[in-house]
Amino acid sequence: ADGSGGGSAGTTVARVPAPRAGVDGFRLRVAVFGAALNPLHSLDSNGVQGIRRYDLTAVSPGAALEVEALNVGPLDLRLGYTIAFMSGVGDDDQPGLGEAGGMQHDASLRIGLPLSIGSVLLTPEIGYHFGMFDFDTVLAGQDDVVFLSTQSHVGTAGLRLQVGLLDGVLLDGDVSALVGVTQESPEELGDAALTLGAVASLGVRWSLSDRYSLIVRYAVNYRTTSYSGAAELDPTITEATLVDLAHGALAGVAIDL
Repeated sequence: ADGSGGGSAGTTVARVPAPRAGVDGFRLRVAVFGAALNPLHSLDSNGVQGIRRYDLTAVSPGAALEVEALNVGPLDLRLGYTIAFMSGVGDDDQPGLGEAGGMQHDASLRIGLPLSIGSVLLTPEIGYHFGMFDFDTVLAGQDDVVFLSTQSHVGTAGLRLQVGLLDGVLLDGDVSALVGVTQESPEELGDAALTLGAVASLGVRWSLSDRYSLIVRYAVNYRTTSYSGAAELDPTITEATLVDLAHGALAGVAIDL
């Protein structure tokens, strides 16, 4: 669009179709991914028992689904879901102690207003993110070894960047801050502060045709929550921090419907 007016030139901020394939108007894009992720779930506390400080992590297979509704009036909508499967997690120092496993779920809805400058498309986004680390609460064969699972409800605010690199090749990245609340189970850690964190990704989309494209990306998802006061889990805990982190690579196929 031409943003110049009589007598003076202004900065043009308008939607440009360069980073997008297809025609103007509403479009729906669905992408499915396979993933190799590294989830990490950790508890750090001042409890006197060693198990009150742990890190649970394993390179895990996963999958993801992403649905984009483009040109919904002036807005774009993104709905995403990712799952990672953890199994065979044990004590590195005591291999015979037992094993545990679990799943990490992340779902998000983002609403963005695309703005472009030349061939660069910038999309400020706000939304909602749900994260759940659903872990075995008890280590196999060790009833006194208790782990916590978490559910986080957070709001998101961030920016998405799309830049055309070559004909049919698009650089696509985003970063968002997270603020919200986390619930832990099966027992409480005390009074929870706000959950803080960030999600980010950087990838490339290669258009194979007007409808099909390949996507490769690296993604990071981080949340942390601090607790104070006597914990139901262990009364010797008066200060604690829970961290949920996942990062890894995703590769998939997208289709414009």
